[in-house]
Amino acid sequence: MLPDVLRKLENLVRTGTIAEVRHELPGALVRVRTGNNVTDWRPYHELRAGNTRTWNPPTVGEQVTLLSPGGDLAGALVIGGIHQNDHPAPSTDPNKTPSPSTWTAPPSATTTPRMPWPSRCPAAARPTSPSPTASLSIARRPT
Repeated sequence: MLPDVLRKLENLVRTGTIAEVRHELPGALVRVRTGNNVTDWRPYHELRAGNTRTWNPPTVGEQVTLLSPGGDLAGALVIGGIHQNDHPAPSTDPNKTPSPSTWTAPPSATTTPRMPWPSRCPAAARPTSPSPTASLSIARRPT
């Protein structure tokens, strides 16, 4: 019983890297490699997923965090966006927010930036006037 409890404690919060991405509706799912394990298809955390939606699935090799309620990886939620040597931050300037269309990847980076509205994005989730820097729809309350 003690080994099972220890395993579940170790699995509550883990880091890993994206092993596979499946781009299908209603939302993309990912498999994560953590230690010697690869999870089953799991949902990833998106910035917005209600009436206002964003679409920015993680990429293979991206470092992520797994949150597993009860310590069971079968129920894990994937939280992405951890910079690493293979995928460094696009800037060191704290006052700059580079967009995918303007930043240049350092020589050590192994991936290319993705546009925030890929052609696979459902038309209902795309902005009405596409812009290379538009990656978030903001719902404003009436005044």
